[in-house]
Amino acid sequence: MTVLNPFTVQTNLYQATTRLTGLWVNNQRVPLGGVLPRHISLVDRLELSHRQNVFALEFAHLSYLVPEQNQYAYQLVGFDKDWQIVGSDRRRATYTNLDAGHYRFLVKGANNDGLWSEETAQLHIHIKPPWWRTFPAYTAYFLLVLIAGYAVAIAIRRRRRQERLTTKRLREKDHLKAHFLSDIEQRMKVPVEANISLLDGLMRTDEVDSDPRLMQSLDMLRRNSVTLAQVAGELGDFAAIDQGAMESLGRGMPTRALDLAVLVDTTMKWFEVEARAQSINLYKTIPDNLPAVFANAVQLQQILYCLIDNALAFTRDGYVEVSASVLTAERPAARRQVLVQVRDTGRGMNQAELDSLWSRLERRQRRESDLDLVRARRLVALQSGELQVQSTPQKGSIFGFTLPIAE
Repeated sequence: MTVLNPFTVQTNLYQATTRLTGLWVNNQRVPLGGVLPRHISLVDRLELSHRQNVFALEFAHLSYLVPEQNQYAYQLVGFDKDWQIVGSDRRRATYTNLDAGHYRFLVKGANNDGLWSEETAQLHIHIKPPWWRTFPAYTAYFLLVLIAGYAVAIAIRRRRRQERLTTKRLREKDHLKAHFLSDIEQRMKVPVEANISLLDGLMRTDEVDSDPRLMQSLDMLRRNSVTLAQVAGELGDFAAIDQGAMESLGRGMPTRALDLAVLVDTTMKWFEVEARAQSINLYKTIPDNLPAVFANAVQLQQILYCLIDNALAFTRDGYVEVSASVLTAERPAARRQVLVQVRDTGRGMNQAELDSLWSRLERRQRRESDLDLVRARRLVALQSGELQVQSTPQKGSIFGFTLPIAE
C-alpha cells in the first residue's frame, strides 16, 4: 500500500529552454551544409529560395520531468496572426507555399506544471523571390516598356508624317488638275464668246436675212458655240469643285431637268474597263418611266463618279449597282423626290466605323477614295440633300441621296 502526502508534492519551478532541433524542406530533412551551415539551434537566420517555400521546423523543450506533459507555443511572424498552442506530440510547425519575403519564427515551451519559459527561441527566415520578381527584372521590364513605347511613338510619328505627305501629294494633284481645267476653260471661253459675238453680228446683216439657208447655217453655228461656252463653264465648275471652293460657288450654279438614266450610263462607261479588270459587275437599275430630276448636271455627274469610284475601291469581287426609284411623298403637297443609291458588295463597315466615318475622312483624306466621299458629300449638300450611308460588315455598303423631281 502506497501512502502519498499531498503537502509534500512540490510544483516544478524549473524554467527550461526551448531549442530548434530540425529542419525539413519540401518534405526532406535538411542535413548540415548548404542551407544549414551548422546545427539549426545555432543558426539565427535562414535563406531559402522560392522553390523551398514548403518547410517544417522541429523544436524541443529541455524539461525532462514528465516531458510528455510539456506544451509549446509557436508563431511565424508575418504569416500567423496568433500563437499556436500544441502538445508534446506535435513538436513540428509546417508551412506551405509562403510568398517571398521576411519572416520570424518564435517558439517557447512550458513544463509539466504549465510554467512557460521566459526565453523564446527565434529564427529569421528569408524566402527569396523568383528571378522574374527581383529588382533587376522589374528594371528590365520598365526599360522594355520604355523602349516599346518609344518604338510605338516613332512608328506613329512616321505614319502621321507619311499620311501628311500623301495628303499633300493628293492635294497637289487636285490643284494641278484644277489648274489644268481652269486653263482649258480660259482658252476655250475667250475665242468661243468672240465667235458668238461675231455670229450675232453676221446674223443681223441684210445679206443673211435674204438667204434662209445661210441663216440656218449661222444659227446652227451659234448654237454649237453656245454649247461649247457651256462646256467651258462646266470645266471651270469642275476646277472650283476640285479646289474645295464649292462654298464660293454656292447654290448659284444652274440647275435644270435632267435624264438621270443618261447621266448614269455616261458615268458608268468611264469605269467599264476598271470593273472588268477587277472582275466586278456594273449594274444599272433605273425604271424606264423614271421622271426627270432637277439638279446641276456637272455636280450630279461628279457625285455619281465619286460614289462609283469609291465602291470599286473597296470591292474585290461581286458587283456595284446604281439604282433610282421614286419616293412616296410624306405629304400630298410635298414635292416628290427620287432616291439614288450606289450599292457595293465590299468589306462594309461596323457601327463604330459608320458613326465616325465623316469625321475620319475630313481629318484624314490620305487616299483618293477618301477625297471621293468628302467631295460627294459636299456636292450632295449643294443639291440641298444629305448623303446617307448604310453598311454591313463583310456584306457591303449603300450610299444614297435624294433629288427633286422636275415638275
